[in-house]
Amino acid sequence: MTTKTPDESEAKNRLQISEIRGFNFPKAHGMLKAANRFSLALECGTEKHMSEVSKRNDHPFWDQEFVFNSESTVLVIKAYIHHSLGKDELVGELSEDIKKLTASADADGSVRVVLKVPKGSSAAKNPPEISFKISLKSRTENMTAAVEAGKAGWQDVKKSPGLLDQTSKEVVTAAKIQSTITAAAADVTPFLDKLDKFVKLVDNISEVHPYAKVAWSVISAAYKIFQAQKQRDGAIAHLIDVMDDTYAFVIESKELFQVESQRKLLETLANQTTECGHFIVDYAKNKTFGGFDCIVALVPKSRADRANAECSNAGGRTLTNILGEADGVIKGFESSFSDLKAAIQLRGSVQTEIVVFQTIKLTKDIAIDINLNDMQYVGDASFLPEKACFPGTRTEIIETITQWVIQPDQSESASLFWLKGFAGSGKSAVAHTIAHRFHSGKRLGSSYIFDESQATERRADTVFSKISRDLAAISDGWKDSLGKIIKNSPDLRHTPSVRRQFEELILGPARDVMFIGPILIVIDALDECGGTPDARKELLRILATRLSELPSNFCILLTSRPQKEFEDAFSHSQYVTPLDILAASESSVDKDLAVYYESRLGDLAELDDAWPNKGWLSELVKRSEGLFQWAFTACEYVLEPGWSPDEQLRNLFSSTSSSAELAGLDNLYKAILHNIFQFSVNDGRIARFRSILGRILCARTPLTVADLMALHGPDESPSMIKSIVLRMGSVLSGVSTDSAPVQALHTSFRDFLFSQERSDIYHIDPLEQERSLAKTCVTLLNKELRVNISKTQTSYTSGPSLNDTVVPPYLMYSARFWSDHLITIPFSQDVVPLVQTFTTQHFLHWLELLCLYDEVYRARNAMRALQTWILGQNQVLFDFGIDAEKFINAFANIIGLSPPHLYLSALPFAPTTSLVAKHFLPGLENTLSVQAGKQQTYPALVNLLGTPSNLWSHTINSLYCNRNNIMSVSSDGSVVFWDLGTGHILGEIPSEDQHTYNVGVISHDRQYFALGSYDGDIYLHDFQTHAALWGPVNVHGDAVSSLSFTADSTILWAASSEGYVGGFHVMTGAEVCSIQRLHTDTVYQARFAPNATHVAIAAGTDKGTEIIIFEHISIETTSRNRTGMQWLQVPQPPIAATRTPCLAISAGAQFIGWVSPGRKFGIWDTAKKEGKTLFEEALHLCAVDFSQDGDIIATAWSDDRIRLWETKSGSFQGLFDMGSHSSIRLLQFCFDASQIATGSSEGTIAIWDTTAAVIPHEVREPLELYLLNITPDGGTVFTKDSDATIRAYDLESGNESSPPQDTNKLGCVVTVSYSLDMKRLAVALENNDVLLWDAETWTPIGNPMTGHTDRIACLTFSPDGQRLATGGHDYLLCIWDTTTNQMVTEPFTGHIGSVSDAQFFGGRKRIASCSAEDIRIWDTESGKSIGEPLEFHDDLIFAFAMSPDRDRAASGSCDGIIHIWDTTTLSCEGQPKMNHESHIVWSLAFSSDGGRLLSTGQDHTIRIWDAHTGQLIGIPMEDQSGPVVRAVFANSDRDVVSLSSIGTIRVWSVDFENQAMGSACERELRTLFPRFRIDGWVCSDEDPAKLLFWVPPHYRSTFLWGRCKRLIGAEPTIIDFERFQHGENWTKCLTPSSVLEEVSS
Repeated sequence: MTTKTPDESEAKNRLQISEIRGFNFPKAHGMLKAANRFSLALECGTEKHMSEVSKRNDHPFWDQEFVFNSESTVLVIKAYIHHSLGKDELVGELSEDIKKLTASADADGSVRVVLKVPKGSSAAKNPPEISFKISLKSRTENMTAAVEAGKAGWQDVKKSPGLLDQTSKEVVTAAKIQSTITAAAADVTPFLDKLDKFVKLVDNISEVHPYAKVAWSVISAAYKIFQAQKQRDGAIAHLIDVMDDTYAFVIESKELFQVESQRKLLETLANQTTECGHFIVDYAKNKTFGGFDCIVALVPKSRADRANAECSNAGGRTLTNILGEADGVIKGFESSFSDLKAAIQLRGSVQTEIVVFQTIKLTKDIAIDINLNDMQYVGDASFLPEKACFPGTRTEIIETITQWVIQPDQSESASLFWLKGFAGSGKSAVAHTIAHRFHSGKRLGSSYIFDESQATERRADTVFSKISRDLAAISDGWKDSLGKIIKNSPDLRHTPSVRRQFEELILGPARDVMFIGPILIVIDALDECGGTPDARKELLRILATRLSELPSNFCILLTSRPQKEFEDAFSHSQYVTPLDILAASESSVDKDLAVYYESRLGDLAELDDAWPNKGWLSELVKRSEGLFQWAFTACEYVLEPGWSPDEQLRNLFSSTSSSAELAGLDNLYKAILHNIFQFSVNDGRIARFRSILGRILCARTPLTVADLMALHGPDESPSMIKSIVLRMGSVLSGVSTDSAPVQALHTSFRDFLFSQERSDIYHIDPLEQERSLAKTCVTLLNKELRVNISKTQTSYTSGPSLNDTVVPPYLMYSARFWSDHLITIPFSQDVVPLVQTFTTQHFLHWLELLCLYDEVYRARNAMRALQTWILGQNQVLFDFGIDAEKFINAFANIIGLSPPHLYLSALPFAPTTSLVAKHFLPGLENTLSVQAGKQQTYPALVNLLGTPSNLWSHTINSLYCNRNNIMSVSSDGSVVFWDLGTGHILGEIPSEDQHTYNVGVISHDRQYFALGSYDGDIYLHDFQTHAALWGPVNVHGDAVSSLSFTADSTILWAASSEGYVGGFHVMTGAEVCSIQRLHTDTVYQARFAPNATHVAIAAGTDKGTEIIIFEHISIETTSRNRTGMQWLQVPQPPIAATRTPCLAISAGAQFIGWVSPGRKFGIWDTAKKEGKTLFEEALHLCAVDFSQDGDIIATAWSDDRIRLWETKSGSFQGLFDMGSHSSIRLLQFCFDASQIATGSSEGTIAIWDTTAAVIPHEVREPLELYLLNITPDGGTVFTKDSDATIRAYDLESGNESSPPQDTNKLGCVVTVSYSLDMKRLAVALENNDVLLWDAETWTPIGNPMTGHTDRIACLTFSPDGQRLATGGHDYLLCIWDTTTNQMVTEPFTGHIGSVSDAQFFGGRKRIASCSAEDIRIWDTESGKSIGEPLEFHDDLIFAFAMSPDRDRAASGSCDGIIHIWDTTTLSCEGQPKMNHESHIVWSLAFSSDGGRLLSTGQDHTIRIWDAHTGQLIGIPMEDQSGPVVRAVFANSDRDVVSLSSIGTIRVWSVDFENQAMGSACERELRTLFPRFRIDGWVCSDEDPAKLLFWVPPHYRSTFLWGRCKRLIGAEPTIIDFERFQHGENWTKCLTPSSVLEEVSS
């Protein structure tokens, strides 16, 4: 044996393969399945490696490294489709010489090769490819490369003593580095000394000193960091030299500090120094700034603009360019100091703007020019300098907060300073002061001042929107990022979701921008926050728990009263710094109050005369008791115009007691009111005072004096109101003018007056004032509302919202808030007549007014409030409230778009039982009138969430509802959270390739939600923040099929599609017990019971499909980390089910809802161990669910109906139509049984009212019709109904022309087809047999044709009727001899999908067959494929047709592309290509001469094309009952017959002008307004379109418009247009004698 020498061993080659990526890998078969998963097998000589199974993706990626030490010269890589069940399928393989591969690799070592596909594969023309990195080196070469890489890295380190030295690319030796470190402190210290002297010199200059102290603090911190890191940089040193020179000159020119005009320059100098400090701090902490694409410097008017000009062009910049821009910013700082020095030297007022280096933009996106102005923005909620602390007061607290903001924080996240104190303690003044100070220094990001008197506008759901817009105003990087976010999600502009605003409008941009220095956010008076309780709670939760997600630059100053909810929320938050304002200022508050009083009253000589030695001052300080609000109010009172100050003060002192029983603030308010009004206990004027002040204090938004006068009470004159308000300037603002809003200067005044114990005779009962306001508001509405209050000129347009100046503010206030006042008071009989007048005469006018201001949502809430208030007192009003709410639900969107259509569309289409319509419609003689087909009741649909999509990826795969929210998971893996009440999106988790989610669930305590993926992975998230808590953990096997939390939300259970079940601790993600496989055969479905007590699975057994129930129990175990839980089967008799069952399980597994063989739906009672059949129709069950209490079971069926049963008794509770909202895939009860949510394949979620379900007593339900064939003469259409009956209809009349034929006697029929001569009928049965039937005698012809192994999808006769082609889901195409009922040859194999269509041509010698994946041409006698599959399309093929002469064929795909191709050359070259507007093409049909082609699509349209040129002929025919799945020419090509997805058959006229459809008036309208859009609007074909009227969804299936002539098998909705007034004449729709007309006149 020969032993290798060490040299030989080291020289052995080492092959490395890494970063393998696949391209053009096969897509999954079918429409709704997820992408495939793939694996690799790699071989080199005798060494073999298997890859991990990839994530589901058509372009898989393996981030693995494979190493071979073999001496083989060949590398083999095989790619497989991974199947959970069965053998993996070979995709393709590579076998190539290794040296050839390395020689073809690029500089990075990457190579891309084509895989050899298996013989007969459909991918032969577009084979899969892989790319990978390849390395072939000896061990010596590998070690040498590693050493050289290490050396290069060390050289980089040695070359990087400072950031700017990298830019200049200086070579710095170790000796130089050491010397510069030693010199660092010496360079900076002299400058710090000068800055310290500057601070002391400006100590007495109030305008400058605060900013100088800030500058000193920031520069000191910068120096400490700079020194501690031993960092030395030439550019920074030079900047410090320039600053040092500037300060040296200033200190030497001390006389400048006495010149008033120079003080502004000194303030600017201090602010500029602060900005340099911030820059140096971040520069030192982030030495490299590496990886940032652009440095953004906000330099309004300085030379730094020029230095940084090129930065705005950055899209993706090299590090050298970036650092050069930083160098430019430093030069900008230097220039600014030089300018300041020059300005001081010249004693001038040079306009020098400070350089503010605030943000670094972290993204490469070019700025998006998008208008943010229409984001909700409460502009008047910003700070007011006028409300700041009086100069010289509160200095200690202000300094404490200032230092907290500016001192560099070592924490990794934002921080919050909570300043708390009772009413009147001066919190808000401090907040305004801090905001003003940092605004002047350009460090204020935003401010939000809450005010209880403006709580309607200043709400929790407007805070983060305002903050984000304010930040966009100071940072271009933030603006660009926010613009991109808004562009992608426009609904964010007005979303009411507080959490969504924080996550997307704040956290989103914060991830794209890095701030330099602190950014202050001020939020004042959180206790006065308006909005819904949930919104306020969410805002507080975010402030207390989620600010840690923001960068550490963010400093939030928050003020509030010390309420318990705030104490509880902030007590455990590590980033919160609390400070009690009274405790913090105890030693200085009296001094501050003295300064304040001296400044405001010190110049009044009469006070010193009355109280020598300023005795008045100490007395005022004493009586203030530390409350600045007391001091402010007292000064306002003393200085009241028209009164003697000493007399006012004497009154104040004499009236105010300092006893312990009464607080000083209460005494002050009593004194002021007594001195103004001199009320006694029995004074008659006090009632008017209470009424006027009560209106001011109870108003939902501040009212002006003018509005207060308009809302006056019965015994009040305008002059009286004005006289009372004008005298109260010391406690109210806005009293001096009629146009300013009047409100309490401080909330303590409201609190005082509303407390009888505190205010005594001045007490105002808020309930009494609410009652008065409710009556006054409704009275005003009854008096001033009228038709067309906005004076809209035409009904054709969708008008914009109006400005507040169009309608008097007091009237708009009444419209908005009358119900808010009403709901706060007990029922009162004297209010009822007012409300009755309002509902019977002005309800529509009120809706019109609200719509003008885009506030129709208030109407729904108002009607609910009315119902609550009137319940049990007045049945008529209560019933009206219920009906009005339904009316608003049905029509709010369209009247909000165009208010005239309240009268032209909403009322005419309201159901006959509608109380609103019954009362108001008689007053509208001149509008459209529904003569036939009018709905009796409101539809069951309450709300539709989302927008219909044509993409299968948007199909709703999972749906979960709790009390307030819905969570949906789409087939593309995206997760959306919805507000159940409003339908607004609350948050989203986008789909990600690495883990595509397919199921989700929310915990019962609403603390968590869990997501399961197609890969079997499970993830747990925080429900409030959406933050990931743990995961992935794997339940084993393939996709997660079901998730459920236990009742206490401590354990999460998961089931996979392979029958595995596992439980995980919510807190840790650890398994609670071993993962258990419940069934080893195929598992079709698994469903947990509520609270995960049981699980039911539908599994394949040797006896067929059965339902098996399991429960988990505790067991004895010796394992240390298991809790001892195991799933055991519940003993039950076999529960037989269909192969693809729909399954539901009630709480405690008491009942199972399932479909048994024979399509019988029923309930299995597990206690009785027996089943009960509830429904025996030949329909497909789409979805099923039990209510939370298990009392009701709901089902969705293929006939687009939802049916309800009582569980225990099995009694039928009723049904309702889903109309065009079909394609239902999921159904779930909401929190109670009153509503159901359904998810569709179009990506929409519908909310249904279960109380709308009705029992159709002995009334035949309308049948769905399926278009089969048209007789050769074009006069008769044959249909198959949903009850398996074949019917014949005359096309001209639409009536049945012969008796119906029941096919149920043949078996369970799947599909049927007539021969061209209409003499024979082919019938495909559910057992996969095909029968021939004599169509005239209805007798069988021969024996059944048997050969298919799966459901048959198509039946096609040859032109001579001698052959029949059948295709099915078994991918087979069979040709039968119809004279013998035998197969002509063996089944044709080769399709890679279900055969959906087939057409004979060339006599009957050839046949073209089509699946969703491919088109093939076959020889019908030999069964051989002719040529390769035709690859005209890039997407799934759903439509196929052949011209009558069989010379040309057409095919259409999911992307809307239609190809016409030659059947002889099998080429589309020279043939037209059309596009059905990128929508799925469902069917194609040629005209009899082959000159025209029909296409139908998912967009609800039928299009006619010139088959020779590809040009569209006319405008599309629009069927808004649903997607049009088939259409054919008829009646010698003069008509078109179409079928929609919900079974509606229509007859259309190809030539509109030659048809007489409807009256002359209707024909004219059809001509002028030919469009019937998918949103229900009938309109003109122009841009912008003129709106004629709107058709509700439940009318669209029977509505005739455009070229539609009639319906087949259904009664149309007939509308009379003879008296219809529209356009500029729309107001003439009113009957002259109607209530509406009388009111409007």
